Amino acid sequence: MATLNLDPSMVFLNKEDTMQIAKDNNDTPSGDELGSIYPADENQMWEVIFSYEETGHIKDDEKEEINADDILESW
Repeated sequence: MATLNLDPSMVFLNKEDTMQIAKDNNDTPSGDELGSIYPADENQMWEVIFSYEETGHIKDDEKEEINADDILESW
């Protein structure tokens, strides 16, 4: 996990609160959300959502077999 040092003008929400605010805003949470940051000033309209998706681990001895261009094209 990470540690965030936020300015007092920002608010951090945990996973549960992040998912609840998404539902309150008629969004469907993915379940991958870890938390979020919102402005404390309700007149500001932005958000930062932290999520995690396990996509796999590449071992050092396999890294030469990977074609980065193919991966980017498939995305």
